[in-house]
Amino acid sequence: MKTDKNMNTARKLSLEEIEAMPRGSVVWRSFYTKTDEGIIWHTADPMLVCLPGHGGYLLGADKDSYWEGDIDNSLMSAPDISYWNSEPADDQLRGITKEQYNAMTNEELIVNTKLAAAITTRGVLFKELCSMTGMNFNHFWKALTGECEFVRSEIVTIRTVLDLTDDEVLDIFFPEVTLQI
Repeated sequence: MKTDKNMNTARKLSLEEIEAMPRGSVVWRSFYTKTDEGIIWHTADPMLVCLPGHGGYLLGADKDSYWEGDIDNSLMSAPDISYWNSEPADDQLRGITKEQYNAMTNEELIVNTKLAAAITTRGVLFKELCSMTGMNFNHFWKALTGECEFVRSEIVTIRTVLDLTDDEVLDIFFPEVTLQI
């Protein structure tokens, strides 16, 4: 059962906690992916402790593939993977959901990949951002895909809604300035 977004009870596990789990325990593995277009999405899937303790073994699967992990120091080495005591809520994870990503169309047209990453890493969809900022989605999409540019007021509004730093604004909207510094 998915954790209620208002009750973020899932918590990340340490290697020592995973090592102490008995055989048959369920561990939730989450990971995020950044696409070439800058979109960041996440997923979380259960894994079973098949062999407990240090040197033990975790196994998870879905209809398309399976994944495994040795319970040792390498288990915690990937920065884009974490392990949880129960299924984490979407707001506990970085990016949009895998289902939201799969529902996107024409993401290959995106040229402002840094803006796409800044939006999706915060778990916001493009249409949601437009709703939050009052921007017209068609205009936003044209600017994101390089058909036109964002105007100053749109940049200010996006900055405010996404809580971007000065450096992020320069890097996203004015990369040529960043290169000259």
